[in-house]
Amino acid sequence: KYLERPLHLEIQLLGDEHGAVVHLFERECSIQRRHQKVVEETPSMALTPESRAKMGAAAVEVAKAIGYTNAGTVEFIMDSEGRFYFSEMNTRLQVEHRVTELVVGVDLVELQLRIARGEPLPFKQEDLRQRGHAVQVRLYAEDPANGFMPSVGPVHDFHVHPVGGLLVDSGVETGGEVSMHYDPMAAKLIAWGEDRADSSSRMVRALQGLSVQGVTTNRGFLARLLRHPDYVAGKLHTAFIEEKLGDALAEPVDAERTTLCAIGATLAQHLARREEDPYLPGVITGFRNNRFMDQFAEYTSGTRVEYRALGDQKFLINGAQWQVLSWDAPALTLVSPEGLRQHVRVVAADGKLFVHSRLGGEVLVEKPRFPAPVDAAVKGGFMAPMPGKVVKVLVKDGEAVKSGQTLLVLEAMKMEQTTRSPADGVVKKVMVREGDQVTAGQILVVMEE
Repeated sequence: KYLERPLHLEIQLLGDEHGAVVHLFERECSIQRRHQKVVEETPSMALTPESRAKMGAAAVEVAKAIGYTNAGTVEFIMDSEGRFYFSEMNTRLQVEHRVTELVVGVDLVELQLRIARGEPLPFKQEDLRQRGHAVQVRLYAEDPANGFMPSVGPVHDFHVHPVGGLLVDSGVETGGEVSMHYDPMAAKLIAWGEDRADSSSRMVRALQGLSVQGVTTNRGFLARLLRHPDYVAGKLHTAFIEEKLGDALAEPVDAERTTLCAIGATLAQHLARREEDPYLPGVITGFRNNRFMDQFAEYTSGTRVEYRALGDQKFLINGAQWQVLSWDAPALTLVSPEGLRQHVRVVAADGKLFVHSRLGGEVLVEKPRFPAPVDAAVKGGFMAPMPGKVVKVLVKDGEAVKSGQTLLVLEAMKMEQTTRSPADGVVKKVMVREGDQVTAGQILVVMEE
């Protein structure tokens, strides 16, 4: 059957070696990109008590028909009329099992072990209840604005702001690395609340406070998704992201965020320099006994921050007064001219300043006071967008190519990335061979000018 805007729902099962099988209700998994789940929640707004019981009974029937033991999941596709159809059965614990644990009040991993030991299930179907609501988001190291292309590299900062009811299962930490050899999922964030609005609100706060620096992630995109009016209303389907968020994949321009991050970066750098200065630590920097210019920091993004130290950790910045309440690198707490506390994290690495604020993050590069000349990039060169392996080279030196023609194919993080010619031209030099491992930014093919 062809189902237009279907829902993807799944039922969690447990079966023991004594013939007992129970379901632990549903998980709503319709929010997907590239047919992979991004957000999971339970209970589902699409089910009534009657349809929930019917779907659960169908899943139990499947498991009993094959004498299934262990934890497992039966997946269904449901149409807009509430009719549901069997899709597949996953004979394992799934990534999204945590939302079931929080709402049903069980430990699925422990129960798996008890079943494997031959113990009977400690409850019957009528003993199980759903309490509250839980939502999980998958934090991927990827760029939503660039077709959800995976991002690899070092993790300079991984910090979770504490939020009540939040669990974090992370595969990365500060100082670690996202490798091209694995799936780009870096962490799972799971929030429980009294109802759907409560759990979603907790998750949005957690995402706003989450700092992941060094690799591009879908953090901001997830926060925008959870605030979308149709998501809030529960109008979900498997093409939701493509239909509702196609124009919101990129981080929106935000002048307030840019200014806040630049001010945070400037003050963090200033305080770090002061900590390293062993001489006259109590003297205000830039002090003259006559009129003098403010100190400044200028960034390649075009943002300029002019500041003057006033003493007592107060600063005149672009004509307004800010105060530093605390500085414990990389965390900086400021008081804005409006009297609001602003928490900022600033990490310096690879010649860049990675800044996180409640409004989102910025990567800043300070303009050198005396810039040195640098060599220009290879003209007409196609560069690798990420580290990977060359699996196909489809052109050779001197070959004429058409616009859109595939030049070569890279493989990284379980995905193939195709490099195509943007215009008609002639290949001057193929710089790699099939089987080569390449780094991000490495020249792959050079075209005639």
